[in-house]
Amino acid sequence: SPLSGGPHGPVRHAPAMRLSVVTLDGGEAAAFEADGAWTKREVCERIPRLAGVPSYTVRLLCGASELCEGATLAAVGAEEGSRLDLLFDARGGQTLLTASVDQTAKLWNTSSG
Repeated sequence: SPLSGGPHGPVRHAPAMRLSVVTLDGGEAAAFEADGAWTKREVCERIPRLAGVPSYTVRLLCGASELCEGATLAAVGAEEGSRLDLLFDARGGQTLLTASVDQTAKLWNTSSG
């Protein structure tokens, strides 16, 4: 990884990667170059359809890992060519909608599974 000087010595940067963000219907919401050190906030800022959408209603999944507030892309396993699934949580975290490549969708109660 590239290094640059910082106030406390060399700073290691997470590598840049190309990401695709898709919606449940398979449509691409955005594609961009990202840094592995980015958090949910930095990713959401680059998705035009999220302008004005409260971040607490947005969920980004990289495989089975969610990009939560404060977590980085690298921490959830995102790498070059990764796809982030974009979900909207309109019920305050009580229900989760998932979709699969077999074209099924399911609603899950987050309390009981």
